[in-house]
Amino acid sequence: MVRLRFLAYSAFVLATLIFFFGREQSTVHANGDGPLNKSWLINSSAPVVPPEHRRPPDQTFLTYPEWFLVFAPAEQADFFQNHTARNSHS
Repeated sequence: MVRLRFLAYSAFVLATLIFFFGREQSTVHANGDGPLNKSWLINSSAPVVPPEHRRPPDQTFLTYPEWFLVFAPAEQADFFQNHTARNSHS
């Protein structure tokens, strides 16, 4: 248990040091000219998606991702094809 506490404390100290001292700020140019130009954050006025295919933000962020609904059954079938009770020990 002492070893686990030591490793957890060491990992915390290392992560803190890397977070504060081991990386450059991402909002400043590499040459140090100050903050980045934020004009690229402004959305264009013409949306790309047609109106009949747009969703309100709550339906975009709070719904179950469609990619998961599409690919999860196929991924599960691939897993079960190779990992059944008969061949799980190999």
